Amino acid sequence: IHRSTIPFKTDILFVRHYASDYLASYSRVIDFAHPGNKHWRKQVQSFATGYSALSPALQKHFCKALIDWTATERRFLKQDLYRFWFEVTDIEELSNFCHRELSMASSPLLEALVRQIDSLHSETEFGPFRETAIHSFTIPEYLDHWENRLIPPFATDKPVGASRFVLKQVPKDRKAIFAPLPRVQALSSSQREKPVGSRKTALPPRPEPMPPTPNAWLQEGDRVQARFECNDEGKWYFGEIAAAIPNEASYDINYDDGDQEFLLKQRCVLPADADLPMDAEDSE
Repeated sequence: IHRSTIPFKTDILFVRHYASDYLASYSRVIDFAHPGNKHWRKQVQSFATGYSALSPALQKHFCKALIDWTATERRFLKQDLYRFWFEVTDIEELSNFCHRELSMASSPLLEALVRQIDSLHSETEFGPFRETAIHSFTIPEYLDHWENRLIPPFATDKPVGASRFVLKQVPKDRKAIFAPLPRVQALSSSQREKPVGSRKTALPPRPEPMPPTPNAWLQEGDRVQARFECNDEGKWYFGEIAAAIPNEASYDINYDDGDQEFLLKQRCVLPADADLPMDAEDSE
């Protein structure tokens, strides 16, 4: 169940829909203009060069660590079918997102190919033939197949449906396209490094997530205190967020006394355990 929320300037937004191969596409504008995405893009570019040289196991470990540390002060958000924003907390989905971004940043050619796939995906969702069977099922599955060939996702324990698009096996008598790699002399036991899991790490423990402001990370279903009618004379009452409306930067509130209020501005809603402003009257 998704809990709607309002994006904050520090959040990192998933906007693969509305993608295109033009710089002025909606997703590209967000990457360059939204502060949270600009921060993430800078992080990705700084790590991209070394990332491509890591083994798949180390890449997965690195992505999980990067996601963990980023999530201490930022959220990863994406939109549902109704364009409500919600927080992404699944570590496997976030790790694959991180892997995709770092892989694209390490190769301009790969980035161009994947962005073209994103553009074709967008065409199947919003183009004039979006309601046809081939645009709803066949083409998206075909595009997913080729994206997974370009950027193989991390291994997962979750069951994944088999793709109908399978490459034919190359006959054994056909010459290999790539020359075999030269043999490398094995390291002695004294030269071998200890496994990653057995090493002592110098990293400090990850701090607890901390929102930039008390009301920045409120979500649907959270207990809050809200200022009735959002004016200076209004009193603060306890209630619950019924919905978060991102386009209006406001919340619908169900008060404990049975009243409801719609489109209450974000500045007039605080967590239930937060300190009220100095000019606030006593809550009832």
